[in-house]
Amino acid sequence: MKIKLKEVAGYLSGLMELSEKRLPAKVSYAVMKNQKVLEMEYKDLDQQRVKLCETYAEQDENGEYITRDGIYVFSDENRELFSKEYNDVLEEEIEVNIRLIAVGELDKCDESERYDTVTPKDFMTLEFMLKE
Repeated sequence: MKIKLKEVAGYLSGLMELSEKRLPAKVSYAVMKNQKVLEMEYKDLDQQRVKLCETYAEQDENGEYITRDGIYVFSDENRELFSKEYNDVLEEEIEVNIRLIAVGELDKCDESERYDTVTPKDFMTLEFMLKE
């Protein structure tokens, strides 16, 4: 499946919330596997973000990067350059191996008290991995 890098964090966040719910085994397994795939992509993206920050961040006289409250400090010009380059990265499409689940698997949540109820928010979270 192709997704944009800017979608990774949102999908990952949603799956992390869902992983706390009691779901049917097939759904739970797909959520776990997809979460792992997206965590790897997020880690790679964050490493690229830090690398870009270090390219554009201000440095002190010792060559150390200047930060305030853990956030890199940029000149106005470099902030714009960083933002443009990072936004270009976020627009990149990547191929990820997303495990799909049948919509019918979610019906099991309504059929048994063993499972948590799937809310509309949960459906929105799962939308990218649902198949008919």
